[in-house]
Amino acid sequence: NQLPARHQKQLTNRPIQAELQNRFWTLNTEVFEGAKGGIGTTTITNSNSITPVITPNGPTSICSGNSVTLNAGNYSSYHWSTGNSIQSITDTLQGTYSITVSDIQGCTGTTSIAIIVNPLPVPVITPNGPTTFCQGNAVTLDAGNFSSYSWSNGATTESIIANTSNTYIVTVTNSNGCTGIASQVITVNQFPIPVITPSGPTTFCQGNSVTLTTGIYPAYIWNTGATTQSITVSTTNNYIVTITANNGCTASTSQTVIVNPLPLTPTITLVSTYLLSDISYGNQWYLNNTLINGATNQSYTPIQNGIYTVMITDSNGCTSTSSRYHLLSTGTNYLSPQTFVNISPNPADNNFNVSY
Repeated sequence: NQLPARHQKQLTNRPIQAELQNRFWTLNTEVFEGAKGGIGTTTITNSNSITPVITPNGPTSICSGNSVTLNAGNYSSYHWSTGNSIQSITDTLQGTYSITVSDIQGCTGTTSIAIIVNPLPVPVITPNGPTTFCQGNAVTLDAGNFSSYSWSNGATTESIIANTSNTYIVTVTNSNGCTGIASQVITVNQFPIPVITPSGPTTFCQGNSVTLTTGIYPAYIWNTGATTQSITVSTTNNYIVTITANNGCTASTSQTVIVNPLPLTPTITLVSTYLLSDISYGNQWYLNNTLINGATNQSYTPIQNGIYTVMITDSNGCTSTSSRYHLLSTGTNYLSPQTFVNISPNPADNNFNVSY
């Protein structure tokens, strides 16, 4: 029983601990002093359980390949659901991790924490055309739909245009903050540089020719329709060849050939005692196919019998030669009036002799 309040005086109100059947309990005691002695009441509370807290060293939602360390706090013993018996564990797998801990009084507590492991994105670079091509072309590389992008060339867009040889690498980030990497090799082939080599002068006179040769390639096409490495030409034109190299790239080059016409063919006429060319310029006379020194006029007075020709050379250096003129002189030097001339036989049909 309890004294009336007017006779009560609270002496103590403090917890004390007592061990009952190997377990710890908290005893809250209230002791009162009354007129006829002390009367107290006691409340016993069970303190056998504790409440541990798991502390992660970072986010509990991680990307595949990363890890998180879980710390259960400072206790006497630990028992994780993974089988570990240490204060902290590091893991990379998704799941719920639980632990039971005990303190020095033997009190226990259990708690758990969920770890989410997000898969990494797997980007695929999709080109919109061939990834090996000739210089001057380009290809668009698309990395797919993600939250953000970082290309090796500094671009931060979903797609880029590549026109140089390189390995293009993209790092993408998805909505979970996880990243993935993809790459694409681009090969840009250089154009070949063909050269036409003529076998001789490319400006010449009609009747001559020149052979045009380019380098060694798998394929050729000339604007004449020829498909060979070399062609022989004899007319004025700009000759173009398009070649195809081993890498499939094509290139063209050209060579201009000029063919000058020949001058008109001269005709020799005997006028009185001299030979006359009907061309007024560039004459050179020949006797028996031998050049006559100084005989460069339009006319020439022969001093002996033989076969005469005249060659015309124009301003382009082109020449034309007359037909052969066979000169056989039957005249005599000047005879005085007192000179007697004998002709025999007389009469004669075809041949006769003249003497004086």
